[in-house]
Amino acid sequence: MIEDHWLASPIFRLLALVITGYLSYELIPHRWLSFGLAIGGGCAFSLGALASLRGGRALSGVWGAQRQLSRGLRLGLYLLLILSARLYYVHTMERSTGGLLPLGGKLTAIIEAQEASPEPVGEGGTGTESVGGRTKAVGRRIGEVDSATNREVHGAEKGAPFDSPRGEEQGGATSNPRQQGAYQLRLRLLSPSGASSLLLLSLRSVPKGGENPLQVGDTLAFRPQRVSYTRDLLHRRSNYGRYLLSLGAVGRGVGEGLYVRPASSMTLLVTSPRLLALRLRDRLAERLSATSLRPETKRLLLGMTLGLVSHDAEGRALRQSFARGGVAHLLAVSGFHLAVVVGAVALLLGALPKLRRRERLRWSLLLVVAWTFTLISGCSVPTLRASGMLTLYAGGRILRRPTSFTEVLALPALLQLACSPLSLFSASFLLTYLALVSIRLFYRPIWGMLGKLQHPLMRYLWGCLALSLAVQPLLFPLSLYLFGASSLAYLWTTLLVLPLATLLIPVGLLLMLVLSLGCVPPMPILGLMDQGASLLYEGVAWAEGLPLLQVHLPLSLPMLVGYYALLALLFLLSSALRDKPTPIVLPA
Repeated sequence: MIEDHWLASPIFRLLALVITGYLSYELIPHRWLSFGLAIGGGCAFSLGALASLRGGRALSGVWGAQRQLSRGLRLGLYLLLILSARLYYVHTMERSTGGLLPLGGKLTAIIEAQEASPEPVGEGGTGTESVGGRTKAVGRRIGEVDSATNREVHGAEKGAPFDSPRGEEQGGATSNPRQQGAYQLRLRLLSPSGASSLLLLSLRSVPKGGENPLQVGDTLAFRPQRVSYTRDLLHRRSNYGRYLLSLGAVGRGVGEGLYVRPASSMTLLVTSPRLLALRLRDRLAERLSATSLRPETKRLLLGMTLGLVSHDAEGRALRQSFARGGVAHLLAVSGFHLAVVVGAVALLLGALPKLRRRERLRWSLLLVVAWTFTLISGCSVPTLRASGMLTLYAGGRILRRPTSFTEVLALPALLQLACSPLSLFSASFLLTYLALVSIRLFYRPIWGMLGKLQHPLMRYLWGCLALSLAVQPLLFPLSLYLFGASSLAYLWTTLLVLPLATLLIPVGLLLMLVLSLGCVPPMPILGLMDQGASLLYEGVAWAEGLPLLQVHLPLSLPMLVGYYALLALLFLLSSALRDKPTPIVLPA
């Protein structure tokens, strides 16, 4: 990997301009700024171009004048790029927050994600039964859930409690009830004009028909009854409104299902491979749920391997426990999980003599493993980011080309912001990229504090602890700003829980693949999985019970910006002192 030159990278500079354009609207949403950028950028670019054409020959030998002309062109181009990013962000926000849904009218949408409540609902005939190792809903009819007990609506998006700012509970407005047994859906609305928007819906009634009445990728016809729009939540519940805005959701509501039009897997393979991956993930979860593992083990494996954590009382308790234990990231499939899986496969490939010396083949196989894991984990945004970064790095190794950390970091971020501008303010985006930057800046100094360790186990444990410590300078204040609290229990859970998690994640995935082939593992293996899960639970419970490890200190935005500015100033000063040439003292 070559030396990083942040400002010299064209991709990083383009990323900085895009972020500046997005932030400009958030900080100064007035139209006069857009007019100023248009006039300033157009004038600077036009004058620079005219001066270059008219004085190019006369100034051909004057390096300083040519440099001034090129600066004028660059300034105009930069201002116009900032304006373009600003207008694109405004357009995306208006599309996400504008428009009204016809209450009581018929709407159609594609199911992008779903979570069924584990509690059966209904009047008499509603229940569950096992068919071929699968649990299916039977007797669900439109209107059968009206007598269920009301509960607050919680988001169907996995990892929602960690994505919402300040740890706010994922729900709609308090007037939107959630029915026990209702389906929590993430829908992509379809309109005759071709435009689409996202809606989080609590489905109060499930259309009958089929063993699995609702699957990812199916087309659902429903009738909305109550909707809390994102633009209104931005004023009434700004934190949760920001969370919905980062998803690009028009709002959250409650509706009644009319009918479902199923979509085959072959159709999804052609039209939407991502939805096919989500359906595959749901089927793997069904196979694991049908085993004789203890419920606590199933819940833990689904969370650590597929990122599926239910939003019932047990799921919320699991999230809270892991958050207090400093290992909340284990329940949201991300780059850590990808690194564990790819690292385990790399160890196996390194043990094969025929692959040990074939670096290109080995990296190619690791890329196949990485994208396969991304597929079966549902193509979540964090794993897509991590797989993209790994592809850039491994591509350089395969092509025998040097790679830059700046390029590897900036290109996936630029693609994500181009596809989803509103994700700039999601906690997932901020935590991921700041964690990578923090590791790049602080890991090596922390790792070298103990010198060269000889014992492999000590090197591994100290490497895990150094990695956890390296992300704290940038992530700890950000966690205080987003969630109002953070945990210092990672100092202990890193040494107790992470080594066990690195074993359970690949073993859990291997178990699901074996189950998908129709094989049933022997009971001793399932018993070992239960024991490993119990040890992990006990390690987290012990760490979260330690006193004085829960920090509750909400930070304001000016305090967070001031901290980062002070840290950047210290880095600039240290870099200037480090690069200062040593004076040569001549002997008298």
